[in-house]
Amino acid sequence: MPFASYLPPESGTLSGDVEKAVVFCLTEAGREDGGGFFRKQPKEKIVFVACLYYPFWIANFRDATLLLDGLNVKSHTITYPTIPNPNGFENNLNQRSTNRQAYVSFLSDNRNYFEAANGEKTKEIDGLVFDDEFSKEFLVYLYDTKLVTDPLTDCVVVSPAYNATQIEAMLKGLQDSREQIAQELTHLNEVIKLLNSKTQQFLVLLRADVAATEEKFSGQIQEATEASEKEKEEVNKEYNEKVTGALSNFEQETLAIQKEKITLEKTVTDLTEEIEHIESEIRTSAVNKDYDTEQHWKEKRSELKKQIPDINYKIKDLEVQLQDIEDRKKKALFELKQETDVKLKATEKRLLEVEASRDAELGISKSQMEKIEELTVAISGMIDKLTKMREATLDEFDSLGIKVKRAENTLVYMPFYLICYQSKSNKRYTYLAPSFVTSGGFSARLKAFGKMKITKMLQPRSQKMNSILNGFIGLLDSNVAFSHEISEASSKANLLQSTEALEAIKNGLAELKTKEWLSESEFEFFNHLLPQR
Repeated sequence: MPFASYLPPESGTLSGDVEKAVVFCLTEAGREDGGGFFRKQPKEKIVFVACLYYPFWIANFRDATLLLDGLNVKSHTITYPTIPNPNGFENNLNQRSTNRQAYVSFLSDNRNYFEAANGEKTKEIDGLVFDDEFSKEFLVYLYDTKLVTDPLTDCVVVSPAYNATQIEAMLKGLQDSREQIAQELTHLNEVIKLLNSKTQQFLVLLRADVAATEEKFSGQIQEATEASEKEKEEVNKEYNEKVTGALSNFEQETLAIQKEKITLEKTVTDLTEEIEHIESEIRTSAVNKDYDTEQHWKEKRSELKKQIPDINYKIKDLEVQLQDIEDRKKKALFELKQETDVKLKATEKRLLEVEASRDAELGISKSQMEKIEELTVAISGMIDKLTKMREATLDEFDSLGIKVKRAENTLVYMPFYLICYQSKSNKRYTYLAPSFVTSGGFSARLKAFGKMKITKMLQPRSQKMNSILNGFIGLLDSNVAFSHEISEASSKANLLQSTEALEAIKNGLAELKTKEWLSESEFEFFNHLLPQR
């Protein structure tokens, strides 16, 4: 891959001389000049500036392309739950489905067989860059690559942790893990189909048993119903006769008393009218001042008024007798009704016995149907949860790369510049990442915040690539053996120790001045800093 490419509308890459000159300028600009308020520190020295090539594998996995960090700075782990073995459930299901009692027992015993996963498995993919944004940027970067057949000189080609054979083995292991997940998913779906098939077979048999039971008892129920209706008819006939007789007797009693009551009420009415007539005679006699006659009528009135209370008392007594008759009638009718209800209930005894026998047999079949359906739904639901887990895991395997398939697995090297500064015994590593060259327009060359224009010439291709290189710097700081190996190789490839490289830097500085990336004074400044050979 090239280190620095032009942004559109320009095209191509920086010439080797200009590239080296820009790297030299940026290296010098990044050197710390010491400092310290009380105790001034010496300015850093440049130990080396070397072009390194970082290895990446572009690998095919199914219909996707995986980007693998050749030094395993990045990695990705897929974690997924382990599940109960479907084979054990399936084998027992086939063995214990010979009859419905054994089948119900099997479902009850294995209700929680698939309840939950019983652990976790992990698949660690060393070096996998699991970042769609970075992978897409990198694949675009691949369009600028060129095939190199001769050994690269004046640079450090970092050896990958895995060769092509190991990459193939890793991909096969990845495919095997995915295939195992896919097989488990297929097996789980087959178990659900088998379970539902067995359940439907037994439900068909149980529905046939229900129909046969209803048919067996239909004749008996019909016969018992007809006998019950005939007995009810006789009981109701007897009830009607008794009610009619009782009502007739009560009506006769009531009639005699009502007759006497009406006679007494008429007597009271007659006496009241006669008293009113006498009242009139009394008033007439008083007007005529016939005192003897008036006295006679008053005595007559007094005699008649004395008769009314006795008659009213007799009327009240008769009303009490009538109420007593009504109460006795209600009681008698209620007792007849209760007696009849008992007899009517007795007529249904045979029918109830037959229906109870039928319902008992139907209850067993229906209860088994409900139990089988309930357990099947519960177990199927648990299996369905596991299938969704496996589908999610497959999706995770299938989302590992970019959906672009290349012809073959390829080892690609990404260039960057490794810079080592030293102050006393302390070393500091930094890098210049692959970059785009900014536009050559005047506005792009204005000084920003007092910095030299040359510092704005390159911009990183991707912040994601920086994360890889940050990991590389972390390896240098943490792995002594690796740091020694890289430092030794970089010292040999140091641009500032190569006559050819120094000549290229000089030529590049001149070109940068011509293109106004460097001022005259800056050009002189950097030329002066170049080591002399």
